[in-house]
Amino acid sequence: WATWCPPCVEEFPDLVALRDKHAGDLVLLTVSGDEAEDLDTKVKPFLARHGVGGNTYLAQLTDEAGFAKELGWNGQYPVTLIYNRAGERVQVIEGGQDAATFEAAVQRAM
Repeated sequence: WATWCPPCVEEFPDLVALRDKHAGDLVLLTVSGDEAEDLDTKVKPFLARHGVGGNTYLAQLTDEAGFAKELGWNGQYPVTLIYNRAGERVQVIEGGQDAATFEAAVQRAM
């Protein structure tokens, strides 16, 4: 996700609501594609407005193409990766989505 990505900003509250709904069964880990210099002025305020604290990272990519390929990601924002309890990736969701899409993906992973 990134603060400069309208679909990311639009779907972010749905992801937070999903985390809250499945508290104890779901971990929301976010990785921002924002620039490091925007961490304090854009990223942290955005996360605070949405009640997101820990489990948030800033992507510092030296090999963006390799990173994307390893994840099975085409580089489009937003991307949501769904993992099951065993740590196996079960779905890659690219592009902006709605709450029902995320809920269905989480249910399949549980």
